Amino acid sequence: MTPYTQLQNHLQAAPHTWLVTGVAGFIGSNLLEALLKLNQRVVGLDNFATGHQRNLDEVQTLVSPVQWANFNFVQGDIRNLADCQKAMTWLEPCGADFSLPRSTEVDPTNATIITRTHAELDLTNQAAVQAFFATEKPTQVYLAAAKVGRIHANNTYPADFIYQNLMVQANVIEAAFRNGVQKLLFLGSSCIYPKLAPQPMTDVSSCMWTTWPQPACLS
Repeated sequence: MTPYTQLQNHLQAAPHTWLVTGVAGFIGSNLLEALLKLNQRVVGLDNFATGHQRNLDEVQTLVSPVQWANFNFVQGDIRNLADCQKAMTWLEPCGADFSLPRSTEVDPTNATIITRTHAELDLTNQAAVQAFFATEKPTQVYLAAAKVGRIHANNTYPADFIYQNLMVQANVIEAAFRNGVQKLLFLGSSCIYPKLAPQPMTDVSSCMWTTWPQPACLS
């Protein structure tokens, strides 16, 4: 049994309540479908700025009526406190668990979150990154920084995108290793996988190229 199957079985045995923001977008609606098919309760928040009602309508056709009844939608803006509070009212009566998973749980009384803007720290600058790690001594690193620009920019400036992202990754990983970081989570994009990669995608899939990726992914 794969870890993914184990997780599916666990969720089906003990359903949770999930809040999905941007639920009417491409990723959000696919996540909604997956959760509902696992008989989970889902609260969705979206202002339809870039998402579409048709995505939600499609999900409804792909799940059972009983599963669809587990979905509550709030049309609102995540930047609006009242909209967020409205979404949260659907979570609290369900006994939603807001604690972090054990594997990533930290003591809130003894945790310091360290962030830097691009203006404060250029991650492509190796010396600056090394100095930052040597000074701050982080114990965990969550690397979500990247140069992005969607398909047109990727196709127009492929070399620049490759260079800057490789420099960011190499500098942070090297500095983390040299300064004894306990855990490094590197967030990547599904664009690294071929269009027809096996689902669910695994790290192995990216090494088993059976088809070419989308043109934008080549950058």
